[in-house]
Amino acid sequence: MVLLTKFCDPEEFDYVMVKKACDGAGIPMIQMEVDRQMVNYEQAGTMMEAFKDML
Repeated sequence: MVLLTKFCDPEEFDYVMVKKACDGAGIPMIQMEVDRQMVNYEQAGTMMEAFKDML
């Protein structure tokens, strides 16, 4: 899982390299964006559950 902070360009640039490396190695991954002021994490939990079920 790659966790990115919304609107953080350096993290977004790094994601491309991480995604390519994981794809090349056959490692499944999920990318999630969070806001530093988030108070509700239900959507993130749902995404992680769906990813777990795909594995």
